[in-house]
Amino acid sequence: MALIRCPECGTKISDLAQFCPNCGRQNDASTQINEYENYLRIESVSDDQITYVSNVSDYVFIDVNAVVLVEYENTSGKEEQQSFNYALGTMGPGDRREISSDALQQKIEELGWDVLRTTGTFVDSLTWKDKHH
Repeated sequence: MALIRCPECGTKISDLAQFCPNCGRQNDASTQINEYENYLRIESVSDDQITYVSNVSDYVFIDVNAVVLVEYENTSGKEEQQSFNYALGTMGPGDRREISSDALQQKIEELGWDVLRTTGTFVDSLTWKDKHH
């Protein structure tokens, strides 16, 4: 997985992401079909530095995780990228979860990564343990 720039708005996105989370443009570099797109939606609000994940289906999703990609400069000055799972719990129809940049920064600190400064964080994809009606 690598970060590329969206040709529409310039936002850094995963080369595996089907759409830019900022402007919604389709990522031509991606051929991956993400099953969650018809069920769970990711919406980024740049001004507020908040990402929302919404269940837009009739399903209940168990143990939902947002896969967060982080790009940062370590204390040696080297640029790195890593990802981690951010637990969102069970999501029923109509549920919406908020992921703030402050919450992501706190999670990065808990992981103990060698971070001098974060240059980008975004929700790359979603996973879940099970779904049912």
